Amino acid sequence: MIKENISGRPNLSAFGEFGIYMQFLQDQIDDLKQVRLEECAKPLEQSNKEFYSIQELADLMGHHYNTLYKKVRSGEIKSVKSGGHYRIRKSSFEDFIEYSS
Repeated sequence: MIKENISGRPNLSAFGEFGIYMQFLQDQIDDLKQVRLEECAKPLEQSNKEFYSIQELADLMGHHYNTLYKKVRSGEIKSVKSGGHYRIRKSSFEDFIEYSS
């Protein structure tokens, strides 16, 4: 049985050098995700808009529209639907970024 480390991921060091290398790569990926999420939050802090479209947030994050659309539809990102279009409150998106990191 493989024990989990502090972050809740499996402790890959049990697999020797390969496991240690995989652990290192996973840590690097986690660090890059955190930096990217922090970069996404910066333009929101400078804006005085209260609601955003999915496309606006996708452009800010550097993601495809469908990626955010699926998160909105699944409820990961709270939104309101007005006139057939989803609108995401700035605070809801900031909560999503904080929860994701």
